[in-house]
Amino acid sequence: MKIAKPLFERELEKYDWQNLRIMCRKATHVPFALRKLIQAKTVKEVDEAYWRIENSVVVQGGLYQAALPTIKVLLAALIGSDPPFFVKVAALELIFQMVNGGVSAEEMEAGSHSLLEDCQQAVREEVWLFNTKKLAENAEATEEILDIIDPDRIYLAKWIK
Repeated sequence: MKIAKPLFERELEKYDWQNLRIMCRKATHVPFALRKLIQAKTVKEVDEAYWRIENSVVVQGGLYQAALPTIKVLLAALIGSDPPFFVKVAALELIFQMVNGGVSAEEMEAGSHSLLEDCQQAVREEVWLFNTKKLAENAEATEEILDIIDPDRIYLAKWIK
């Protein structure tokens, strides 16, 4: 019997990471860092992976092309499993950094003008996740994300009936 791949792995495989831009290079290391973060067993492992992602995909608030696939992989990890608290914290912090950022100058020059809006929309499409027991222990982080992507809770209201 073949065991199904985790949802985040299937999401990772959708993208041609070697052709996605990050700060100063291609995003070839990002899948490894995402796997390390999502599958981390210790806070130290999470921290190492977090900074490899944060210092290349979203740098000082500036988004790079790999931000959108990164958000989708992090959302898939939160949807498809129930990782330890410290993994959720790091994933939510990265998502916050990306929906609260701005398009880097390099991406603007490359024509990625809608990157921030695309990242925010990707999170809006999974807004139901932010009202689940799975993320209840991260209420402050989820509220910060919702304040950016759904300040009037219009999208969330569709799921709470």
